[in-house]
Amino acid sequence: MAFSLTDLLVTLCNRNKGEDRPKVASYLIQQLKLCPLDFSKDSSALCMISHILALLLFEDGTVREIAAENGIIPATIDILMNFKASNASANEILVPRCISALLLILDNMLQSRPRISSEALEGTQTGSLPDSSVTASAIEGKLAADIPDKETSSAFEKILGKSTGCLTFEESHKVLLLACDLMKQHVPAVITQAVLQLCARLTKTHALALKFLEGGGLVALFNLPRSCFFPGVAAAIIRHLIEDPQTLQTAMELEIRQTLSGNRHVGRTNPRTFLTKMAPVISRDPVVFMKAAAAVCQLELSGGTLVVLSKEKEKEKDKSKASGGDESVRISENKVHDGVGKCAKGHKKIPANLAQVIDQLLDIVLKYPLPKNEEGCTSESNSMEVDEPATKVKGKSKVDETRKVESESERSAGLVKVTFVLKLLSEILLMYVQAVGVY
Repeated sequence: MAFSLTDLLVTLCNRNKGEDRPKVASYLIQQLKLCPLDFSKDSSALCMISHILALLLFEDGTVREIAAENGIIPATIDILMNFKASNASANEILVPRCISALLLILDNMLQSRPRISSEALEGTQTGSLPDSSVTASAIEGKLAADIPDKETSSAFEKILGKSTGCLTFEESHKVLLLACDLMKQHVPAVITQAVLQLCARLTKTHALALKFLEGGGLVALFNLPRSCFFPGVAAAIIRHLIEDPQTLQTAMELEIRQTLSGNRHVGRTNPRTFLTKMAPVISRDPVVFMKAAAAVCQLELSGGTLVVLSKEKEKEKDKSKASGGDESVRISENKVHDGVGKCAKGHKKIPANLAQVIDQLLDIVLKYPLPKNEEGCTSESNSMEVDEPATKVKGKSKVDETRKVESESERSAGLVKVTFVLKLLSEILLMYVQAVGVY
């Protein structure tokens, strides 16, 4: 029913060039605000409206800004806060499906739509090239100019939107605390998946990732039952916890180098191809990406065409032009400087969040119980055998069997968790250079 209604509402939103979109969105949000807060059953009006709104926000991204203007975020947070309060006073914890729908509404509202100006669109359609009178050094100088971080981030926010989407930082923090509380309550798998998806979105902002760590989010994540543990989303959350600006920039620099070296023309590519390949990396944090790109790349005009060139490739060219005698001297000097640089890099302070996360991951591995010697166990059990009545033996065997099944399931869950952690640690070592100093 909800899917059919959503299809109808999306059609209404898109007709007449979107004239009816604000009416549809404002009506649904008003109904959400007026809904009685009935958390006892899944067939309530609250469940239906929240489900439809979550689907509509997912299907039609332009509805998000209208929904934000109509107060969907505070309304959704208030409902979740009421649910938390009602659960705290109740003897039995009830978690209806509307909770997952409300969490998905917030997840959709955390996503930003890029704002592309009409001038930029006209430029891409006509395929106009940059003015040949502008030199590559001038373009590079503008990009590498020492612009304050606040101005850079605000400029990117105008185009790409905030990292927290339509939510303020305070609202995001409140939602994060709610998500952590739900994780600690071991809610059903359907709701846990929505909770983890929301946490993965929120922890992309470093300040919120630190709040997640402080609130015991990582401990709660690994204490989830096996049926509620989703490895892909969990891995994304843990990576976000590790990625402070310094660590993230280093990882992005490595990614950019690999992209340029893997190109057909090694070390160089055109800007369109470069930006297309790096789109997932840019979306992670545009400001940090620009810093990483400025450290690794430079722009060059080649035959009237702008080219992205690796700085390492340019250094190799300069070395090859040098004479043989000078080259040997320069190489030895470079080696000395490289060694000093490596030492300086090696002595960089390891971020506290990186050390904390890796310590917790290693703690899980170290606490995993080692398998006992089966031969020793069997010999001990044989020496302790005593004749007992048949009825007593039957009863005792049933208890032993249940205990054995429980211990095997616990061991299996522990093995799955340790395997996940070991795989994640190996990925962290490959992706993040700073992690080597923690091990």
